Amino acid sequence: MKYGDERKLLKYTTDAIETLYLWVSGTNFDLAENRRLQAKYARALWENCSFDIDPRS
Repeated sequence: MKYGDERKLLKYTTDAIETLYLWVSGTNFDLAENRRLQAKYARALWENCSFDIDPRS
């Protein structure tokens, strides 16, 4: 393993999990749509957050 291989490993792992989930539950889920929604929610959160932190004295 070297830097960058984690993407390939994650791809194979998620493919296997999606297949197993479909086989066990008889229904599928859309992982790409889930990622899109989570990114949308994360952007909405962080674009609307502000932090007021008093400096140390």
